Amino acid sequence: MLMHSLPPQHASARLPRGATNSIHPAFHQRLRLVALTALLLLGACNRGPQSAHPDITSPRLALEALGSPKPLFHTAAAQPWLLKEHPALLSAENKDPLSPRNRAFQQALQNPGLFRQLDREVRFEALLLTGDVGECKPLLEHLQKSPDWHLAYVDHTSFIFQRSARASWNASEPDSLASHFEKKSDQATALALCAQKLLALKMNEAAKTRLERATELDSKCADAWNGFARYHLAIGHWEKALTCVERALENAPDSLAALATKAQILFTASRFADAYECSKKLIEARPDDSFLLFYHAKIAHQSHAYQSEIAALEKLISLAEANQATTSGYRIYLAQAYAARSEAAPAIAQLERALGDPDLSAEQRSFCEELLGQIKKRSRR
Repeated sequence: MLMHSLPPQHASARLPRGATNSIHPAFHQRLRLVALTALLLLGACNRGPQSAHPDITSPRLALEALGSPKPLFHTAAAQPWLLKEHPALLSAENKDPLSPRNRAFQQALQNPGLFRQLDREVRFEALLLTGDVGECKPLLEHLQKSPDWHLAYVDHTSFIFQRSARASWNASEPDSLASHFEKKSDQATALALCAQKLLALKMNEAAKTRLERATELDSKCADAWNGFARYHLAIGHWEKALTCVERALENAPDSLAALATKAQILFTASRFADAYECSKKLIEARPDDSFLLFYHAKIAHQSHAYQSEIAALEKLISLAEANQATTSGYRIYLAQAYAARSEAAPAIAQLERALGDPDLSAEQRSFCEELLGQIKKRSRR
């Protein structure tokens, strides 16, 4: 189960149909950009390709490259491997996956400000980011812009950032990863998954090089064709992206990663009804995945499937509460879904609960108050 997929300052709001959005024009423009950028992460939801080689699904190569940095910041996906292979790198509190410390680590993936607070407390030597790119996208973007952190390593499972100013990772040698595997199909899969990590870093040409090599090794590698789809989407070639993702699904009809990429492409092309059908299949396969639920809600809204949007948001709130995570951003979306159905009472209730959150940003608070006033005026409450 993923943690809260976006911090409250990123869970932006939208007005119901018929309401003006003139009060925050920059806010709504940013919402569209955030939605499109975040939907790129849907294609990264593959949680482990089928392969006979265990190193395709394990971060063993990353652990070998890591060395022995202490203190170490890590993702939840890395924790069991560290516990098994390098327990000395974990503090006593970090050895407990349910500890407040580990919970803070996972929240920091989406909140660079929290990461900086943690870093001031302990001064990390390195970060090991294993698992879904979607869980750590905000932190990745922050680290890439930070002069005190350097990308030291990337493979098919993990990123490693180090504080030291040693030479950055060399992106020009794709075969250095492939050489760890004997079977061509495994080589292709590893390169394809590495390419998708690089796309998250906006290293598009390095990603393309690996994808080309992957299809040379195995022309039926679904991960490679899915990667090409995401590459073409990243550079604005929608039709090429759709052709590539269809080829991925031909080779692996059950691939959730390819299906998620197809939903993303259709959403970006404003084919919302088609994107919604893809998203429904993803939710059926992963009903408790808060990352997919969040974007299903966004797609459902654009498709005017408001009841489906409401159901997804209510489940997200339940999951967030179970993880002791903030719910105010979800409640703003939920209020607008109710407003779109002309259900004023539950919309008002959700906005009032969101306004009760002391951590609500000034921008969101202003938006909530304006929206609440509009709904009350129209409903005469």
